[in-house]
Amino acid sequence: AETALQGEGFSFQDRYSFPAFSSDQGIPYSVGLLYNSSLHLLLYHARTRPKLANLWPGIELASRLITGALESQTLLVALEALLLRAQMRAALGSTEASQADYARALQLAEPDRILGVLVEQGLPMAEALADLVRQDQLETAQARYGEIVLAALSRLQPPGTARHEQPYLDLPTGTEPAALIEPLTDREMDVLYLMAEGLKYKEIAKRLFISLNTVRSHVKAIYGKLHVNNRTQAVAAAHQLRIM
Repeated sequence: AETALQGEGFSFQDRYSFPAFSSDQGIPYSVGLLYNSSLHLLLYHARTRPKLANLWPGIELASRLITGALESQTLLVALEALLLRAQMRAALGSTEASQADYARALQLAEPDRILGVLVEQGLPMAEALADLVRQDQLETAQARYGEIVLAALSRLQPPGTARHEQPYLDLPTGTEPAALIEPLTDREMDVLYLMAEGLKYKEIAKRLFISLNTVRSHVKAIYGKLHVNNRTQAVAAAHQLRIM
């Protein structure tokens, strides 16, 4: 990943640096994905080779990405940049600013029930969110959605652990899930993952190079197999069944 990003003009040597860009006209998804990927790698370096001073230019980049992505309504880019900035601020000891970023991310994700990008952050997200809920620092809507995110995070398994071992958080997860009578196809799983990320049907069709009607057919099949009636229920059921 580092070699590929260096080829795009990023540097991870003595000081993290990134190619110049303008956020005045917004941040396209592809551009946001590239720059957020570099921030993931920067965080990895900070955790494995502690050079925390390198995180400040990363925080600067994340702030610019958030502003530009919100301007262009590239919400997934803004959310990921917010969550990455939260982790960088936490690593530098800026707990209050970090918590504010996590709360803002919940506020942005809640209306469209965006789940995937939050859950992908794993343990740091779980710990920060648990603290926010415990300290009662979230508004009502954020707190309710925070519980949904925590429930999904609680079912994640750290690499190399078995199903019966401790999840990220000590939360009730119910009994072992029953298997689906009719499993989802690979394409239905693709659609379900993109639904979990908050993409609309037209965006899913564009991402998977299929027609809008085909997306609707897959969604109908997903709902039928999971015995649910909407996107939120489908994502929750999929996590409960541990198929995503």
